[in-house]
Amino acid sequence: MQAAETTPPQATEASDRRSVLAALVFTFVTNIDMTTVLTLLPVAVFGGIRVAPLTFSLALSIQVVASLIGGIVVPMVFRGVNSGWMLSLSALLKSAGFVALLITVHPPGLFVFAVLAGFGRGVSKVAVRVLLTDASVEKDRAKAFQLFFVIMNVALLLAPLAAEAADRFHVARHALVLLLLLELAGGAWAGATARRLTSDTGKAKRLSVGGGLGLLLRPGPVAVSAYTLVAYFAMGFVMAMFLLYDEVDPALSGYRELFLSFEPLALIVIQLAMMPVLAKTGRRAVYAGAAITCGAGVLLSFTSSLVLVLLGLALFAFAECLALPQSQVDAGKVVSKEQVPAMLSLVTIMTAVGEMAGNVAAGWIVRNADGLLPSATTSAMAVAVVVLAGFAAAGYGIDRAVSARGVA
Repeated sequence: MQAAETTPPQATEASDRRSVLAALVFTFVTNIDMTTVLTLLPVAVFGGIRVAPLTFSLALSIQVVASLIGGIVVPMVFRGVNSGWMLSLSALLKSAGFVALLITVHPPGLFVFAVLAGFGRGVSKVAVRVLLTDASVEKDRAKAFQLFFVIMNVALLLAPLAAEAADRFHVARHALVLLLLLELAGGAWAGATARRLTSDTGKAKRLSVGGGLGLLLRPGPVAVSAYTLVAYFAMGFVMAMFLLYDEVDPALSGYRELFLSFEPLALIVIQLAMMPVLAKTGRRAVYAGAAITCGAGVLLSFTSSLVLVLLGLALFAFAECLALPQSQVDAGKVVSKEQVPAMLSLVTIMTAVGEMAGNVAAGWIVRNADGLLPSATTSAMAVAVVVLAGFAAAGYGIDRAVSARGVA
């Protein structure tokens, strides 16, 4: 898989490995912190209080909306600021959200956490991707993003295990304090390391919202945006449904933490084992395979069989391995080099919108199951069909757009 041209030629032909490492370390820290807290909230008791499932679903949606706003507003306000400062700001915002939870998990504290942590998460999503793009030269960029997704999923694998241990030993508040300190330390170190980059390298690019939305008049950016939207809708939907799994399928609810850890574990194993093969797979095969395995994976993930659920999660993980690195690279191929920052801005917006829509859809299905809607599992299977169709159509559009531009 070849990396896309996403920045002007750099003065050196070597990547800045310390800055790449800073981005990867921060990715691990912030994902394990946020995912551990989100896994704990629906099941753990904080000061004698347990968060109700529907309240948690609302907080999850607020967090995603705040992430979208943070990803747009902060880079515009702090135009040209080094990405290292953005990482530190992100850590401070999320840490402030953790403090709000330590004060109370009643809706005021919970919603303050959702806003602050979501805002910080939106900032970090932009900053980490900008830093990886700027710190790696073209020939190393695809590998850097592959490592980014592997590291992120290692954190997603470990977080439910940490949450299960904290809940079992009734140390949820102590775990929250530890995560707060880890977030502050990770943000301080990664930010300081990233700030070593000088001149244009490492500077946060302005989110060109107007230019980004203007790209939606062209088929290539539309296809990439739609693909990103569907991909992150599916990821947000599956994650939220399994976070609320006690309400989704009480018969298998005892395996909730297993399911939450299994999908990122499968993704890591598949990506590490098949990285050389995936790198040589043609674009058309990647997008076709992603559509089939994602649709089948979501469908099987909500059956009543433990074995089929695990198989479905493995297929869903395989779809992520195919779809995310390829679409990240192709985002830079459907536009000119000058338009890449606007395209990345648009991808960031679609990421947040898709994840938010997936969270909201999961909460709505759980709330209306066996009433306005069929059972939660049956409704999730219907969503799987929509996801498959969306993936197939958007992947076909990207392939046509890249081929039309004559980019390999």
